[in-house]
Amino acid sequence: KELEYLPCLTEKNILIVGAGEIAKTTAKYFVSKGFRNLSITNRTLNNAQKLVEQIGTGQAVELGNALKNIHTYSACLVAVSGEHYVIDKEIVEGVHHCALAKNLSQEEHTRREHIIFVDMSVPRKINPNIGTLPQIKLFNIDSLQFIFDKNQKIRADSALAAQKIIKQEVFDYSHKISMLFEKSD
Repeated sequence: KELEYLPCLTEKNILIVGAGEIAKTTAKYFVSKGFRNLSITNRTLNNAQKLVEQIGTGQAVELGNALKNIHTYSACLVAVSGEHYVIDKEIVEGVHHCALAKNLSQEEHTRREHIIFVDMSVPRKINPNIGTLPQIKLFNIDSLQFIFDKNQKIRADSALAAQKIIKQEVFDYSHKISMLFEKSD
């Protein structure tokens, strides 16, 4: 749901870092929703290529190249294991400065859409310090759980409201039927 933050997302470039079960499930979900501009990267390029073959679309990208070009993606989802952060402020900040110097005027850079980072790894593999950078939206498992819980509450409240409406309509209908029977007697 949070990825709805970007307009026309199915046309956006999405980077998935990882090739395990979580990355595979995520990639399949994106494909089922019409995403076609998926890039898959992993420490082992062969595993990324296998995942691309399994989902039937996208491209495998070498990890270093994906990180160097992270500014070209609208969203980056990380689902990997290991001891160290895969993405940190220095990587993202350096790439943004490089893109600004090479391609974009300050005004264009300011107007650029946010890049969404979603860390689905436990422990986290995106350093939380990137969330302080402009044009960056960072979500992790905890924030995703909060969003899930919030959406569940909204659904429960909506179901309760619908139940009240249905009860009132049934009551009104029953009342009309009983009035018709009273008139016919």
